[in-house]
Formats: sequence, structure tokens, C-alpha cells
Amino acid sequence: MTTIKINVAALKEDLAWLWEKIDDWLPQSQQGRAMLLLCSVFGFIASIMLISKLINHVEHTKVHFDPTRDYAQIPFDELDATMICEQETNYRYGNSVLRTHVDSHSTRLDKTQGLYKIFMFADIGSKKHFEEITVHCFVDPSEFMIDHYRAIVKKQDTLLDKAISFLNF
Repeated sequence: MTTIKINVAALKEDLAWLWEKIDDWLPQSQQGRAMLLLCSVFGFIASIMLISKLINHVEHTKVHFDPTRDYAQIPFDELDATMICEQETNYRYGNSVLRTHVDSHSTRLDKTQGLYKIFMFADIGSKKHFEEITVHCFVDPSEFMIDHYRAIVKKQDTLLDKAISFLNF
């Protein structure tokens, strides 16, 4: 076990010297100090937001390659592409995703582009109030990643649209 000895008197002296230098550097007016404090708080919040965004970006990778899987034995297929698109939808909408279902008539492997084109519907919201969105998700099977993702929210009629349609009956 290693023992560390600290010279407390020298540490206090160094801290006092450092505090003098900081005090000389700080603005002397109340307004200057308030502005410095405000900028410091803003910088701290911005750095926390940036760090959380970077961490979130690292956790949410676009590549969905499973190193334990033998792709020669079990090739990447439409089901894998669908699962990737569902994961992306869940990532983007979080707990507000109630259910998803695949449009099996449109979902296909586009051999000319070399992409799985997955078309899905997702119910977003709460159990009482939700809306259906359409998801277009193209997955590159050679890269195991999403090439294109688009969620389309159906247009909601405005109050003016409803009034005009009511008057035109």
C-alpha cells in the first residue's frame, strides 16, 4: 500500500495565491460578475447537452452487424431489414410507438439498387389518442445499415379545411 503525504500548509499557500490571481482576473463590477456567472452556467449546460448527444449517438449506431452470426450460413434477409427499421422507428419515437406493422404488398428487395425497401405503418401516441405514420426504410444488406429512412405523418385537416368541406357538403 502506498501512502501519500500532503503538505497542507503549502497547499493552502498555493490556493491562496491562485485565488488572488483569479480575483485579479475576474470583473470587479457586480454586472460583470453576473455576466460571467451566466456565461459559465450556459457553457456548462451546453457542454452537458453536447456530451449527452455524443453518448446517444454512440449508443445508436446505424450499423446492425452481428459479429456472432455466420452470414454465410444464415444470410441477411427481409426479416433482418424489417427488424432494423423497427429498431430505428423505436429509437426515433421512443415510448410513443404503440405498434408497427409491415406493408407486405410493397416491401421487397430491389435488386437494381441492391436494397431492401421496407414499408411500414406505425401508431404513434397514447392508447387513447394516436396517429398512424407511414415509414419508408431502405436497408443496404451488404453494409447492414439503413440507407434511407423517412417517416410520413398524414396531413391533418385544418379548421378552415373542415369548415369548407362542411359548407360544400
